[in-house]
Amino acid sequence: MHRFLFVIFLLIFSSCTKKDISPIYGKITLIDRQIASIPSICKREYRKITKPPVVAIVDFTNNTTFDTASLKDIYGNINYRQSTVGEIVGIRGNNIGVGVYRKRTIGNIDVFLQNINLTVKILDTQTGQVIFSKDIEGRATIGKVPILTYDAIIGGIKLATKEAIKKAKLDLSKYFSVKGYILQIRTLPKEEKRFALINLGSKQEVKAGDKFIIYMFDVIEDPISGKKECLKIKLPVYLEVTNYVQNNSSWTNIERDEKDIKRVKIRHLVEKIAEKKEKYQNFLAFKKE
Repeated sequence: MHRFLFVIFLLIFSSCTKKDISPIYGKITLIDRQIASIPSICKREYRKITKPPVVAIVDFTNNTTFDTASLKDIYGNINYRQSTVGEIVGIRGNNIGVGVYRKRTIGNIDVFLQNINLTVKILDTQTGQVIFSKDIEGRATIGKVPILTYDAIIGGIKLATKEAIKKAKLDLSKYFSVKGYILQIRTLPKEEKRFALINLGSKQEVKAGDKFIIYMFDVIEDPISGKKECLKIKLPVYLEVTNYVQNNSSWTNIERDEKDIKRVKIRHLVEKIAEKKEKYQNFLAFKKE
Protein backbone atom coordinates (compact mmCIF):
# COMPACT_ATOMS: atom_id res chain seq x y z
CA MET A 1 0.00 0.00 0.00
CA HIS A 2 2.77 2.44 0.95
CA ARG A 3 4.68 1.56 -2.18
CA PHE A 4 1.58 2.26 -4.28
CA LEU A 5 1.09 5.66 -2.64
CA PHE A 6 4.77 6.46 -3.12
CA VAL A 7 4.54 5.75 -6.84
CA ILE A 8 1.48 8.00 -7.14
CA PHE A 9 3.33 10.75 -5.27
CA LEU A 10 6.26 10.51 -7.65
CA LEU A 11 3.98 10.73 -10.67
CA ILE A 12 2.18 13.77 -9.28
CA PHE A 13 5.45 15.44 -8.32
CA SER A 14 6.89 14.79 -11.75
CA SER A 15 3.88 16.26 -13.54
CA CYS A 16 3.81 19.33 -11.31
CA THR A 17 7.47 20.16 -11.79
CA LYS A 18 7.68 19.50 -15.51
CA LYS A 19 7.01 23.13 -16.45
CA ASP A 20 9.01 24.42 -13.47
CA ILE A 21 12.44 23.30 -14.72
CA SER A 22 14.29 26.53 -15.48
CA PRO A 23 15.63 26.78 -19.05
CA ILE A 24 18.51 28.95 -17.81
CA TYR A 25 20.21 25.80 -16.51
CA GLY A 26 20.37 24.50 -20.05
CA LYS A 27 23.45 25.03 -22.18
CA ILE A 28 23.60 26.30 -25.74
CA THR A 29 25.23 23.41 -27.58
CA LEU A 30 26.45 23.30 -31.18
CA ILE A 31 23.21 21.71 -32.33
CA ASP A 32 21.26 24.43 -30.51
CA ARG A 33 23.02 27.10 -32.59
CA GLN A 34 21.74 25.70 -35.87
CA ILE A 35 19.52 28.12 -37.79
CA ALA A 36 16.84 26.83 -40.13
CA SER A 37 17.44 27.82 -43.73
CA ILE A 38 14.59 29.41 -45.66
CA PRO A 39 14.67 28.53 -49.39
CA SER A 40 14.43 31.60 -51.60
CA ILE A 41 11.15 30.42 -53.07
CA CYS A 42 9.69 30.22 -49.54
CA LYS A 43 10.88 33.57 -48.21
CA ARG A 44 7.74 35.41 -49.25
CA GLU A 45 5.55 32.87 -47.43
CA TYR A 46 7.83 33.04 -44.38
CA ARG A 47 7.54 36.84 -44.23
CA LYS A 48 3.74 36.61 -44.50
CA ILE A 49 3.67 34.49 -41.34
CA THR A 50 6.32 36.24 -39.27
CA LYS A 51 5.14 39.70 -40.38
CA PRO A 52 1.45 39.26 -41.22
CA PRO A 53 -0.25 41.93 -43.34
CA VAL A 54 -2.43 44.49 -41.63
CA VAL A 55 -6.02 43.32 -41.53
CA ALA A 56 -9.11 45.28 -40.53
CA ILE A 57 -12.42 43.79 -39.44
CA VAL A 58 -15.16 46.16 -40.46
CA ASP A 59 -18.93 46.35 -40.45
CA PHE A 60 -20.56 49.02 -42.56
CA THR A 61 -24.11 49.97 -41.64
CA ASN A 62 -24.69 50.48 -45.36
CA ASN A 63 -23.02 47.39 -46.76
CA THR A 64 -23.35 48.38 -50.43
CA THR A 65 -19.91 50.02 -50.53
CA PHE A 66 -17.97 47.40 -48.59
CA ASP A 67 -16.81 45.17 -51.43
CA THR A 68 -15.33 48.13 -53.31
CA ALA A 69 -13.65 49.75 -50.31
CA SER A 70 -10.29 51.21 -51.28
CA LEU A 71 -7.05 51.40 -49.34
CA LYS A 72 -7.67 55.12 -48.79
CA ASP A 73 -11.09 54.38 -47.31
CA ILE A 74 -9.59 51.88 -44.89
CA TYR A 75 -7.07 54.24 -43.37
CA GLY A 76 -9.33 57.29 -43.52
CA ASN A 77 -12.47 55.98 -41.86
CA ILE A 78 -12.74 56.47 -38.08
CA ASN A 79 -15.02 53.47 -37.68
CA TYR A 80 -12.27 50.91 -37.77
CA ARG A 81 -8.66 50.48 -36.79
CA GLN A 82 -5.82 48.17 -37.63
CA SER A 83 -5.59 44.67 -36.24
CA THR A 84 -2.47 42.80 -35.21
CA VAL A 85 -1.88 39.07 -34.94
CA GLY A 86 -3.61 37.52 -31.94
CA GLU A 87 -6.06 40.40 -31.59
CA ILE A 88 -9.54 40.44 -33.07
CA VAL A 89 -10.68 44.00 -33.61
CA GLY A 90 -14.31 44.92 -34.00
CA ILE A 91 -16.12 48.08 -34.93
CA ARG A 92 -15.87 51.41 -33.18
CA GLY A 93 -18.32 54.13 -34.08
CA ASN A 94 -21.76 55.46 -33.33
CA ASN A 95 -23.81 53.07 -35.44
CA ILE A 96 -23.23 49.34 -35.81
CA GLY A 97 -26.52 48.42 -37.45
CA VAL A 98 -28.98 47.94 -34.60
CA GLY A 99 -31.86 45.54 -35.06
CA VAL A 100 -35.47 46.11 -34.08
CA TYR A 101 -36.59 45.97 -30.46
CA ARG A 102 -39.41 43.67 -29.52
CA LYS A 103 -41.16 43.56 -26.21
CA ARG A 104 -43.39 41.15 -24.39
CA THR A 105 -45.46 41.77 -21.30
CA ILE A 106 -45.16 39.75 -18.12
CA GLY A 107 -47.83 40.91 -15.73
CA ASN A 108 -47.71 44.69 -15.80
CA ILE A 109 -44.00 44.96 -16.66
CA ASP A 110 -42.56 45.00 -20.17
CA VAL A 111 -39.53 42.83 -20.96
CA PHE A 112 -37.53 44.19 -23.86
CA LEU A 113 -35.67 41.89 -26.25
CA GLN A 114 -32.93 43.15 -28.57
CA ASN A 115 -32.11 41.52 -31.92
CA ILE A 116 -29.06 42.59 -33.89
CA ASN A 117 -27.88 41.51 -37.33
CA LEU A 118 -24.28 42.05 -38.42
CA THR A 119 -22.31 41.28 -41.54
CA VAL A 120 -18.74 40.65 -40.43
CA LYS A 121 -16.11 40.79 -43.15
CA ILE A 122 -12.33 40.58 -43.12
CA LEU A 123 -10.62 42.79 -45.65
CA ASP A 124 -6.97 42.56 -46.68
CA THR A 125 -5.93 46.20 -46.48
CA GLN A 126 -3.04 45.69 -48.88
CA THR A 127 -5.19 44.43 -51.75
CA GLY A 128 -8.74 45.47 -50.78
CA GLN A 129 -9.83 41.85 -51.18
CA VAL A 130 -12.62 40.49 -48.99
CA ILE A 131 -11.24 37.24 -47.60
CA PHE A 132 -14.07 36.38 -45.20
CA SER A 133 -17.75 37.26 -44.89
CA LYS A 134 -20.45 36.01 -42.57
CA ASP A 135 -23.92 37.19 -41.55
CA ILE A 136 -24.56 36.72 -37.84
CA GLU A 137 -27.42 37.46 -35.49
CA GLY A 138 -27.41 38.13 -31.77
CA ARG A 139 -30.15 38.42 -29.18
CA ALA A 140 -30.21 39.93 -25.72
CA THR A 141 -32.82 40.38 -23.01
CA ILE A 142 -32.57 43.85 -21.52
CA GLY A 143 -34.82 43.00 -18.62
CA LYS A 144 -38.00 44.06 -16.91
CA VAL A 145 -38.05 47.82 -17.24
CA PRO A 146 -41.08 50.15 -17.24
CA ILE A 147 -39.37 52.58 -19.64
CA LEU A 148 -36.69 51.80 -22.24
CA THR A 149 -33.87 54.27 -21.47
CA TYR A 150 -30.86 55.25 -23.58
CA ASP A 151 -28.48 53.36 -21.28
CA ALA A 152 -30.66 50.26 -21.51
CA ILE A 153 -30.61 50.46 -25.31
CA ILE A 154 -26.80 50.78 -25.42
CA GLY A 155 -26.47 47.91 -22.96
CA GLY A 156 -28.72 45.77 -25.12
CA ILE A 157 -26.69 46.57 -28.21
CA LYS A 158 -23.48 45.51 -26.49
CA LEU A 159 -24.94 42.27 -25.17
CA ALA A 160 -26.50 41.36 -28.50
CA THR A 161 -23.30 42.18 -30.37
CA LYS A 162 -21.20 40.01 -28.05
CA GLU A 163 -23.63 37.16 -28.52
CA ALA A 164 -23.47 37.56 -32.29
CA ILE A 165 -19.67 37.73 -32.43
CA LYS A 166 -19.43 34.45 -30.50
CA LYS A 167 -20.99 32.71 -33.49
CA ALA A 168 -18.18 33.92 -35.75
CA LYS A 169 -15.34 33.43 -33.28
CA LEU A 170 -14.22 30.06 -34.64
CA ASP A 171 -14.22 31.33 -38.22
CA LEU A 172 -12.33 34.49 -37.28
CA SER A 173 -9.71 32.56 -35.28
CA LYS A 174 -8.54 30.87 -38.49
CA TYR A 175 -7.29 34.25 -39.70
CA PHE A 176 -5.91 35.36 -36.34
CA SER A 177 -4.13 32.27 -35.04
CA VAL A 178 -1.10 33.08 -32.91
CA LYS A 179 2.05 32.45 -34.95
CA GLY A 180 5.71 33.20 -34.37
CA TYR A 181 9.17 31.66 -34.55
CA ILE A 182 11.95 30.24 -32.39
CA LEU A 183 14.56 32.67 -31.07
CA GLN A 184 16.86 30.43 -29.05
CA ILE A 185 17.31 26.78 -28.01
CA ARG A 186 18.94 25.32 -24.90
CA THR A 187 19.66 21.74 -23.81
CA LEU A 188 19.91 19.87 -20.52
CA PRO A 189 22.33 17.09 -21.59
CA LYS A 190 21.85 14.79 -18.60
CA GLU A 191 18.08 14.86 -18.90
CA GLU A 192 18.13 14.81 -22.71
CA LYS A 193 15.73 17.75 -22.66
CA ARG A 194 15.57 20.79 -24.93
CA PHE A 195 13.94 24.19 -24.45
CA ALA A 196 12.92 26.66 -27.15
CA LEU A 197 12.42 30.40 -26.67
CA ILE A 198 9.67 31.76 -28.92
CA ASN A 199 8.87 35.39 -29.78
CA LEU A 200 5.37 35.22 -28.28
CA GLY A 201 4.39 36.04 -24.71
CA SER A 202 1.67 37.33 -22.43
CA LYS A 203 0.89 40.25 -24.76
CA GLN A 204 -0.14 37.66 -27.33
CA GLU A 205 -2.19 35.86 -24.64
CA VAL A 206 0.30 32.99 -24.36
CA LYS A 207 0.22 31.21 -21.01
CA ALA A 208 1.81 28.21 -19.29
CA GLY A 209 0.52 24.94 -20.70
CA ASP A 210 -0.25 26.29 -24.18
CA LYS A 211 0.97 24.08 -27.00
CA PHE A 212 2.47 24.98 -30.37
CA ILE A 213 3.00 23.14 -33.63
CA ILE A 214 6.42 23.56 -35.30
CA TYR A 215 6.84 24.06 -39.04
CA MET A 216 9.79 24.02 -41.41
CA PHE A 217 10.02 24.94 -45.10
CA ASP A 218 11.21 22.77 -47.95
CA VAL A 219 11.10 22.83 -51.74
CA ILE A 220 9.78 20.16 -54.09
CA GLU A 221 10.62 20.20 -57.80
CA ASP A 222 8.46 18.63 -60.49
CA PRO A 223 10.75 16.21 -62.41
CA ILE A 224 8.88 16.85 -65.67
CA SER A 225 8.14 20.56 -65.73
CA GLY A 226 10.94 21.62 -63.42
CA LYS A 227 8.49 23.83 -61.53
CA LYS A 228 9.39 24.38 -57.88
CA GLU A 229 6.88 24.60 -55.06
CA CYS A 230 7.32 25.72 -51.46
CA LEU A 231 6.10 23.27 -48.83
CA LYS A 232 5.33 24.05 -45.19
CA ILE A 233 6.04 20.83 -43.29
CA LYS A 234 4.81 20.05 -39.77
CA LEU A 235 7.52 18.48 -37.62
CA PRO A 236 6.59 15.44 -35.46
CA VAL A 237 7.14 17.45 -32.28
CA TYR A 238 5.33 20.15 -30.34
CA LEU A 239 6.15 22.88 -27.83
CA GLU A 240 4.57 23.23 -24.40
CA VAL A 241 4.86 26.61 -22.71
CA THR A 242 6.58 26.59 -19.31
CA ASN A 243 5.96 28.97 -16.41
CA TYR A 244 8.65 31.30 -17.79
CA VAL A 245 6.49 33.67 -19.84
CA GLN A 246 7.52 37.28 -20.52
CA ASN A 247 5.63 40.05 -22.31
CA ASN A 248 6.92 39.15 -25.77
CA SER A 249 8.67 35.82 -25.31
CA SER A 250 8.15 32.43 -23.68
CA TRP A 251 10.29 29.43 -22.85
CA THR A 252 8.82 26.14 -23.99
CA ASN A 253 9.59 22.44 -23.58
CA ILE A 254 10.25 20.60 -26.84
CA GLU A 255 8.20 17.43 -26.52
CA ARG A 256 8.59 14.13 -28.41
CA ASP A 257 11.24 11.44 -28.98
CA GLU A 258 14.88 12.42 -28.52
CA LYS A 259 15.77 12.03 -32.20
CA ASP A 260 12.79 14.17 -33.21
CA ILE A 261 13.41 17.05 -30.81
CA LYS A 262 16.93 17.40 -32.24
CA ARG A 263 15.38 18.43 -35.55
CA VAL A 264 14.09 21.70 -34.07
CA LYS A 265 16.14 24.76 -35.03
CA ILE A 266 16.21 28.50 -34.52
CA ARG A 267 13.86 30.37 -36.90
CA HIS A 268 11.44 27.46 -37.25
CA LEU A 269 7.84 28.66 -37.33
CA VAL A 270 5.43 27.93 -34.48
CA GLU A 271 1.63 28.09 -34.39
CA LYS A 272 -0.57 27.86 -31.32
CA ILE A 273 -2.79 24.79 -31.14
CA ALA A 274 -6.45 25.56 -30.56
CA GLU A 275 -7.56 24.78 -27.03
CA LYS A 276 -10.29 22.45 -28.24
CA LYS A 277 -9.38 19.02 -26.91
CA GLU A 278 -10.39 17.12 -30.02
CA LYS A 279 -8.15 19.19 -32.27
CA TYR A 280 -5.14 18.55 -30.07
CA GLN A 281 -5.86 14.83 -30.05
CA ASN A 282 -5.99 14.84 -33.83
CA PHE A 283 -2.64 16.60 -33.91
CA LEU A 284 -1.11 13.84 -31.80
CA ALA A 285 -2.47 11.13 -34.06
CA PHE A 286 0.99 10.49 -35.50
CA LYS A 287 2.41 9.57 -32.10
CA LYS A 288 4.44 6.38 -32.28
CA GLU A 289 3.26 3.41 -30.31
